[in-house]
Amino acid sequence: MNNILDRNSHKDEIQEFIELKGESKLNEFVEILKTNNELCSWKYVLDLYRYDKRLLINIFKYLSFFEEFLISQLKLENYKKCKMSMKSIMEEIINNKTIIEYNDFDNIFFKNNYEALNKLRNNVCHNKIIINVTYKNQNINKILEIFKNILPQNYRKGFVSDINKCKKGLNLPDSLVVKII
Repeated sequence: MNNILDRNSHKDEIQEFIELKGESKLNEFVEILKTNNELCSWKYVLDLYRYDKRLLINIFKYLSFFEEFLISQLKLENYKKCKMSMKSIMEEIINNKTIIEYNDFDNIFFKNNYEALNKLRNNVCHNKIIINVTYKNQNINKILEIFKNILPQNYRKGFVSDINKCKKGLNLPDSLVVKII
């Protein structure tokens, strides 16, 4: 909290944030701004938090769809799919050399990148800060590009639009905005 430039003007709001979301989460957002040489005002911290939460919600929506898609491709029974995590579903596909025969699904790309997708899924499901997610030296931009390219073609445009709209109405430094094309 001491690193927020206008902390005295927003003392009550900052305290409420800490009580609801935790001081460590606040400090992570402050550190992200500092690391990127950005102004660390309360407005920037709050907008960065809102942006990250929007990313998380939108990614979750597409991860949920994708999990259903994989289950449908494996043709798993209700009992079996209730007991399988997304990671185990993906590993089932990889280890059993299951070929997903969907129009534009790239089985090789999926096999080469499913671990990045699992890392993204774990961070989303455990409510981690999304803009900080990395996997094997790949930042969140690259991971979301991978996810976009794993999604069936008819979901990619919506995914790109939803992710790119997350910044709408927020005052964010360009260096922290995820851009997918």
